[in-house]
Amino acid sequence: MAYGLVKELLDSGVSSKGDFRNTLNDMLILSFALDTVSAGGTFETRDKLLGTFARPYFDGASQQGDLIRFHRKPVSQARRASRESKGYVNTGWRYQFR
Repeated sequence: MAYGLVKELLDSGVSSKGDFRNTLNDMLILSFALDTVSAGGTFETRDKLLGTFARPYFDGASQQGDLIRFHRKPVSQARRASRESKGYVNTGWRYQFR
């Protein structure tokens, strides 16, 4: 996922940091946060580039000085639409022997 985020960042026209390894590390951090910050959770960073790029992936953000705090809203009981499958629900195969 992190490599996809790096590609997306560079394709968006944003230039990487002076040392590309720092940009890669930022995308590894964001990738980990997206996988682990559950609903109702918070992700914090002081990095402006990481904060700018992370904003669309979270439900809300607040800022105190140079600390940017991203929030995820609790998931309601209703089923959330999958972004990956565009709403298609895989129910598996059904078969019957006669």
